[in-house]
Amino acid sequence: PGMKGFVVSKMESHCSPCVPRPYDAAATGAGGAMRDVVAMGGRPVFLLDFIGTRPLEQEVIVGPCGFSGRCDCGKCKVMTSQERLNIMIKGLRDMCAVMDVFIVGGGFSTSFSDIVPAVVVAVFGKLVTEKPLTKPAKKAGDKIIIIGVTGNDGNDTLYRAGLAKEMRPAIALFKEEKTALEAAMVAFGTGKIKACSDLGAAGIGAAVCESARYGDLGAIVDLSKVPVSIKGITPQEILICE
Repeated sequence: PGMKGFVVSKMESHCSPCVPRPYDAAATGAGGAMRDVVAMGGRPVFLLDFIGTRPLEQEVIVGPCGFSGRCDCGKCKVMTSQERLNIMIKGLRDMCAVMDVFIVGGGFSTSFSDIVPAVVVAVFGKLVTEKPLTKPAKKAGDKIIIIGVTGNDGNDTLYRAGLAKEMRPAIALFKEEKTALEAAMVAFGTGKIKACSDLGAAGIGAAVCESARYGDLGAIVDLSKVPVSIKGITPQEILICE
């Protein structure tokens, strides 16, 4: 309400993960763009989306073997492009509903011939900090605070590097996303947060390395202190998973 304040925005695509897990991938794609807005010091308010897919009557394979076009694992489902589209739309809507974000428009195309559908979102938020936050660390001696827990899902980077046999896209954690959002808002209210980053692709490893590098500093991270959601998770998964 009113004309005062500043707007921050972020655009993000989440395409490949929609092949094995269309619901979670679409939801976490929206959630990832929302977290990027939060990382800039904003509260997400509006979302625009675009979805591109195969003609709606064509069959697609949803599951671990979706990229090959033939199921060899027995875990996949065969459905129409329309059915997969409905699943992706529901993922987007459910994440927006939990995060109190309004979908105000979007685009759609059935002209895509590739196995991988396109899911692109743009999120706009109202700045709640005095000025936008940036990723680079600001001062030696500052502490790194992690909000949320990590698991072995969201392993896209490990999979592409050949360090995981199966891609496990990030699972949509709606309650946790909302809790992390509100926790960040409270933290911003203290005025003591000087830099912020979303733990997206490549997780803690990318976020900490980029923050330290761009700030011309170093960082020490004890992985044993990172909150995790499952037992038996490896150090590589803690460091790299989304």
